[in-house]
This record gives sequence, structure tokens and C-alpha cells, in this order.
Amino acid sequence: MINRKKCLYLLKKYDVKDNLLRHSLKVNEISMFIGKKLKAKGEKIDLELLECGSLLHDIGKRLGDKLQVDHIEAGVKILIKEKLNYIIPILTKHYIGAVNELRTWEEKIVYYADKRVMEDVLVSLDERLKDLKKRYPWLKDIIKKSGPKIKRIEKEIFDKIEVF
Repeated sequence: MINRKKCLYLLKKYDVKDNLLRHSLKVNEISMFIGKKLKAKGEKIDLELLECGSLLHDIGKRLGDKLQVDHIEAGVKILIKEKLNYIIPILTKHYIGAVNELRTWEEKIVYYADKRVMEDVLVSLDERLKDLKKRYPWLKDIIKKSGPKIKRIEKEIFDKIEVF
């Protein structure tokens, strides 16, 4: 298992730009907040895996752009190269259409946190989905279908934890 410091090193090594780094750090912050709350309520959460998965979920963006492949495919190549295969399920399940594939708490939390962070700002789920539809108009139907399912994940999380 790697730690936060090594994850940050890898983000630098693979040329993750500042704006994406800020996004990943915010996704990490929200993921860890939720993960710790759920763990305190008795849920089985691997906080180290959650930390690394949330930090590295977009590690393939720059390489994907260079190779003209999807950032998830590029991220998988990086994780395999770095012998971090155990993080691959989180990385491969953070895209909008993966909502039906989420099984573990770690996958659900990173997916959800990513859908709540626009750039590096926590926003409402509705605001983020609206932004995604604008940025990726070819995914509009998938985003529309995923919205209610993401809200169910949100409910599942917040039914278990007390935020305030």
C-alpha cells in the first residue's frame, strides 16, 4: 500500500497540472471526510485505499491527452506500470456512466466526491451535473440517466452519517 506522499509524487511524475491537482485534492478531502464518518459509524472502509484512489482517480488525464486515449485507459496503464493494480477498480469506476458498477464503499465515495467537485469547489450535485452536461454534451443522456442513481448513493451515504 502506498501513502499520500507517494501519491502526490506520482501526480507530479505524471505531469498532472495544477488545476487538476487542486481538483484531486478537493475530491480527496471530501472522500476522506465521508470515509472517516462512515468508518466511525461502523462501516468497513479502507481509508488508505480511499486516500490513494481519490488522489489518483484522474492521474491519466495528461497521458491520455498525449496518447489521444481516454484518461481512464491511460490511468490504468500508469497504475499497472507503478504496480498499483489494487487502485484500478476505483479509477475505472469514477466516470459518469459507471454508477451501476459501484460495489465497494471506496468506489462509491470517490465516484460521489468527484461528482460534487467542479474544478476545486464543492458544489451541489445538480450544479455539477449541469456543468457536466455542458462540458460533455455527447454524454447528456448518460448524465441524465445517472443523476437519480447518484442521488441514491448520496442518500445511502448521508443516511448513515451525521454531518452536523
